Amino acid sequence: VSMMATKLQVLQSISPDEQGPLMLDEAIPLKRCGAFKCLLLTRLPAILSIHVQRRYYNLGTTSKTSQHVIFPEILDGSPYCAYNNVQTMQENQPFAGSGSKSQQLPTPIPYRLMAVIEHQGGPYSGHYVSYRRDGDRGWLWISDDTVQQCKWERVQRCQAYMLFYEAM
Repeated sequence: VSMMATKLQVLQSISPDEQGPLMLDEAIPLKRCGAFKCLLLTRLPAILSIHVQRRYYNLGTTSKTSQHVIFPEILDGSPYCAYNNVQTMQENQPFAGSGSKSQQLPTPIPYRLMAVIEHQGGPYSGHYVSYRRDGDRGWLWISDDTVQQCKWERVQRCQAYMLFYEAM
């Protein structure tokens, strides 16, 4: 284990512009290339909570990004599943599909947006407001003791901090 750790430390210290194959093991040469990291789920929940990380650290200080995040009203969970036969945690929910991915397209797993939380303010202070679906009547904007009807367009424009989706 210590020899493997030492080789990994050496690999990490090599600059990208150095020539020659990298060797983790004498028998296996390593080559530098692009990489892709992906997180897939094996089972989707009945309520899917998504946290949008808006704080970041920049040269020792905390900042908040105001970049807009586009989010759909209906979200298909199937592209985020590790297997085609993923099921939600709801009782008596049938499997979403069967067979291998190469033989058929994944069965859609729809989620409906039910609520959005928005943080208004900077990284150290501010105020939270929420947008909540009001059944089939539209959306509600909620701030402390104030509740108002609002349109989907207003919800779409908010700087989402938390998104809550419900399995359909």
